Amino acid sequence: METLFAVTLIAHVVLGILGVIFCYLVVLGLLKKTIPVKMLKWSSFLAFGAYMLSWLSGGYYYVFYYGSNVKPGIKEGAYPWAHLVFMEAKEHIFLMIPFATFALWVVLFTKGEQLDMDPKLKTSVVWLAAVITILATIITLSGIIITGAGR
Repeated sequence: METLFAVTLIAHVVLGILGVIFCYLVVLGLLKKTIPVKMLKWSSFLAFGAYMLSWLSGGYYYVFYYGSNVKPGIKEGAYPWAHLVFMEAKEHIFLMIPFATFALWVVLFTKGEQLDMDPKLKTSVVWLAAVITILATIITLSGIIITGAGR
């Protein structure tokens, strides 16, 4: 059973990082002179998929292992704030990332060809992709702090 928990934790981390990478590719693609719409559609779709799978694997790990085995050790250890601040923030912020990424994918899928002709749309999509990327990066760094506190 320990192996299953290790696999779900590794999947959670790797898929989250892949989501960040794919979202960052969207930001970079949107900043090009000629927008690679097909690449943006695929990158945003893959980011959404990666975040959803990371969300599911992380949720499984949290419910069946972290909450009863890791969390008490962190809360009783030298860095109880790691859970109280970073895990709580991570849990709440991450809830919206898959939905925001889904919205990003839908906009790129339905309006992607209009980005070159509509600067306001392009600016809004760049901001959405950038905010998702920044928040996901912060969540990743929070995970590193939580992992350090658990050791």
